Amino acid sequence: MRTATPRPHGAPREVAGLCDILAYVRIGITLALAVAALLAACAAPKGDPTPSQPPVPTEDPAISRLVPEGVRRDGQLTVATDPTYPPLSFVSPDGQVQGAEIDLVAAIATVLGLQPQFEEEAFTAIPAAVRTGRYELGVAGLAIRPDQRLLNNAVIYLRAGSQLVRSASAPNLTRQTLCGEEVAAVEGSVQIEELVKTSRTCRSVGQPSVAIQPAASPETATESVLAGRVAGFLADSPVSQDIISRYPGELAEASRIYDVLPLGMLTAAEYTRFTRAVRLALQQLIDSGYYAATLDKWNVDQGAVKSAQVRWADYTKRGKRKGK
Repeated sequence: MRTATPRPHGAPREVAGLCDILAYVRIGITLALAVAALLAACAAPKGDPTPSQPPVPTEDPAISRLVPEGVRRDGQLTVATDPTYPPLSFVSPDGQVQGAEIDLVAAIATVLGLQPQFEEEAFTAIPAAVRTGRYELGVAGLAIRPDQRLLNNAVIYLRAGSQLVRSASAPNLTRQTLCGEEVAAVEGSVQIEELVKTSRTCRSVGQPSVAIQPAASPETATESVLAGRVAGFLADSPVSQDIISRYPGELAEASRIYDVLPLGMLTAAEYTRFTRAVRLALQQLIDSGYYAATLDKWNVDQGAVKSAQVRWADYTKRGKRKGK
């Protein structure tokens, strides 16, 4: 787990200057009360203050009443996730599902007046599982591609790009030198598609293909790099930054972060009211400061969104919203 370094907060220059003056100026009894607060500020320690904690999320009746009865009935929000993408989602040593998106979804459930129920599901199966009603929400670092048909509604909660990670034993590996190299990527991810395109380009210029190694999870891909079975790992930027920080000296950046895309929490296309409720709950977390504090906690604040937005499924765009 990584935590953000608190940012320093110095005293305002005007107050500091007035403190210096008050230290040398005699004041009468009648002025004592007027300047008591300023004197107290002068006497306070000059070190960084303890960062304020954001308010704990609570149910918002105005938002929770938008939750359809079919979702509200059992009091639970069933969430499909693939907890193999630290720091977004992973299973801790004591068997608990943790991560940035897990914390956000749990807080959203609270605002909606529901208890989150996380269920493990294969990464590639989550969109269909949400569409067919097995789960009410799906979250697993799912990128929303502008060039692909969207079959689920998606509440955008983060932005992430791709980044190439290399082994210390492959110092010359870059995006431009992938031809003939063995590179891992999580199966079903946008990075697999990119490597396929790169491999075609390699062949078109008479160079050997990229030896693509699909991995079931970032952990297995990372193990392949550390063991020397592949030269690098093409991953989502939150994942790449996390594994590089966990293996200093063994793994390193082989590229900058690029091709940034929004990540979405998926709902069924016909659940438009519910989708709006999720968006409003996320917006409340943004406004309260809970969202920023959560991203800081997991060191993924570089992907923060300014406001909660919805990408509607193509099905709903055609005017067939049922309003559930």
